Amino acid sequence: MSVRCIEDARAEKIVIVYGTPYHTGATEDFENQVADGVRAWKIGGHEWIDVNGVIFDCKHFIGSSSVPHARHTAPARDGLWNKLWSIDDQQPRADYIIRSHVHYYTVQGDKDFTAFTTPAFQGYGSKYGIRKCSGRVDIGFMWFDISEEGCVSWDKKILEIELLKAEALKL
Repeated sequence: MSVRCIEDARAEKIVIVYGTPYHTGATEDFENQVADGVRAWKIGGHEWIDVNGVIFDCKHFIGSSSVPHARHTAPARDGLWNKLWSIDDQQPRADYIIRSHVHYYTVQGDKDFTAFTTPAFQGYGSKYGIRKCSGRVDIGFMWFDISEEGCVSWDKKILEIELLKAEALKL
């Protein structure tokens, strides 16, 4: 599924970021197969990508919160860490922080950066999702368009899937 989605984007260069074992296999990095399947330019654990002067800080893992109003904390924290690392020229200063792992969509930021957690491709009905996830799960995807001049537009599509709606067992 990942290969097909990436192919549909028709990108000239593809950068892939490794996920975590729950998502991709406990003993093997299945992202390598995806990277080979799409002839990825690079695969890594934490990547900074420059698209027409716009810097993206991309990593899969990020912490979560068990309370809805604190779900913005971890991405905002990573944005601040990027600012601090960049002061010492240890990381490129990012315009956009992209994180995943937590199976919900968030966006927050300030005048210096915007941070996202991406919606999941995996539903909460999977083996790990049903046993581990708490709170709302957003299933969908995001995309960015960056002009040659560095103007950015982005959007997301959150899917409503009837098959995944929980029902009470009637005894």
